[in-house]
Amino acid sequence: MPSSSSQWYFRKEDFRRTPSVLNNTLTLHEELVMRAKACHFIQKVGHALKVSYTAIATACVLFHRFYMRLPFGSQNHYKLLGGTCIYLASKIEEDQRKLRDVALACARMAGSYESKPASESDRLTKDWCNSIIAREELLLEYVCFDLTIQHPYSLLVEWFESLNVPSEIRPSAWAFANDSFQ
Repeated sequence: MPSSSSQWYFRKEDFRRTPSVLNNTLTLHEELVMRAKACHFIQKVGHALKVSYTAIATACVLFHRFYMRLPFGSQNHYKLLGGTCIYLASKIEEDQRKLRDVALACARMAGSYESKPASESDRLTKDWCNSIIAREELLLEYVCFDLTIQHPYSLLVEWFESLNVPSEIRPSAWAFANDSFQ
């Protein structure tokens, strides 16, 4: 696999021929739905952890890059990788959260935590911790340890200033940039 960041530039047809589509694991529509669900899960976990939006965006990018290399697994597998992505992204963006806190937020956002006895809740959190740790190395391998992610935010600020973009239009541009990660 190429080691430069150019490996992450994809043509439109590349998105129609992802590993999941080529393996007949999912249709293109099903994959797009899974990707959107995963990014929504990542955002919910990120907001619960109060990490920066850059960390959330980085987690979404890591998730998308991973699944441009491997096909999707089971229906809820995306949540397990999503938790790993937010954990790794919090480290990359120097907004690190403790593994246990990420695991707890993932368990709560996955809906598998509420109304459980304390002993079962502790086991569930430990399972999430183990899952995140087990997937972190795999994630790093499949993104080729390329942890440099350029986000659109700095470009937006430059364009706002150089083009004298009216302040009432700027929030829409930010929202568009944020939505592009899904």
